[in-house]
Amino acid sequence: PRDDASAAAAAVTLCSRDAAAIEDMLGRGGETNGVWDPLNFGKDEQSLFRRRVVELKHGRIALLAVVGYLFTQFFTFPGYLSPSNGIHFSDVPNGMAAVSAVPLLGWLQIIAFAGYAETKLLQKFNGNPAGDVGGDKWQRYEEPIKSQKLLIELKNGRLAMLGMTGMLVGERLCALFTQ
Repeated sequence: PRDDASAAAAAVTLCSRDAAAIEDMLGRGGETNGVWDPLNFGKDEQSLFRRRVVELKHGRIALLAVVGYLFTQFFTFPGYLSPSNGIHFSDVPNGMAAVSAVPLLGWLQIIAFAGYAETKLLQKFNGNPAGDVGGDKWQRYEEPIKSQKLLIELKNGRLAMLGMTGMLVGERLCALFTQ
């Protein structure tokens, strides 16, 4: 039989999966010596949880961006990017210059897919922690390996955000000083 204390503990555990407790938040120590929030965006657990979900999402996007940026420096897909416009993948320059080389319809397709993924594919399942968007077919880990892998993903995402920013700034600075 469960007593009131164990029922309350179970309720707190369930709630902390939906709204990350500040003192138990994964990735809160180390570099920042606690939760670093100088502008008080995470004033309560719900807003802090939302910020963590967004941080993980941006980290994942930055990881893909770094891989894509580096990939295009060394490899080019064969064939057409836009057959109707006669644009080959080899016609698209690397880095930020590629933004103006991709036709508008291509950007609309990218935005439409990102919107679909955001609203339909990558929805958070009830009861899962921040960033856990996979269904039952995704590999699941048990504690403490799960927390360790989530911390690795969080830190790699933070590094990728800084790395991608550095690559883009470096590219623009090189373009300014080599003209």
